[in-house]
Amino acid sequence: MSNQLFKLKHFDVAHDRSTMKVGTDAMILGAVAVHDQPKFILDIGTGCGILALMMAQKYPNSKIYAIDIDEESTDQALANFMRSNFRNLSSIRISLQDFARETAQKFDLIVSNPPFFQDDLKSDSEKKNLARHNDNLSFEELISDAKNLLSDSGVFWFILPARYDSIIQNITDQNQMFIQSLIELTNDHQENPVRIIYAISKKEQSIQKKKMNIRIGGKYSSEYIELTKDFHDRDLS
Repeated sequence: MSNQLFKLKHFDVAHDRSTMKVGTDAMILGAVAVHDQPKFILDIGTGCGILALMMAQKYPNSKIYAIDIDEESTDQALANFMRSNFRNLSSIRISLQDFARETAQKFDLIVSNPPFFQDDLKSDSEKKNLARHNDNLSFEELISDAKNLLSDSGVFWFILPARYDSIIQNITDQNQMFIQSLIELTNDHQENPVRIIYAISKKEQSIQKKKMNIRIGGKYSSEYIELTKDFHDRDLS
């Protein structure tokens, strides 16, 4: 078994082979992403499968599809799914673009911690580039394909660096999608957020805005600890 096993309350995650590791971004996104009794859930760019597993814990009666274009990631996600007690998960090696074209399934809840660097300096590692840069999945494709995959009452939750906020809001408007929830994530009560979590849907409604502090003085904040208490198996304080 991998020495990079990340232990949580109700499942363990190996993440040494996947493009996307377990991190704070995924933990927060998985904790806040909600829908009223979703029947079908999609995790875009699943990596090791952490978000899909968090959805399985929250919604054990849902059918969950986890997709990624990296073979080692989907293999490791599948191994993590099989080691868990959840049997409502599928790991599929496919791009979002191909999946959106080929499936007729509509999803009530879509989650994604996508590759987000745009026109940035790249690493020598192709796997790191695949995980971090959006060459293979632009923000425009992410949002437009997610829209096509959403059910009428579906919600798409995703997280991105705050510096892309104006771009994301423009793309959302262009696709006639509407922001339901916007959560700004900060450290040490800084005014400017480092990340933003969006929840967008096809239905217009008032936007719920919130700020959340992740760390204070290098330690996890009480907000983060409370938010993720159903998943972490150790005291983070």
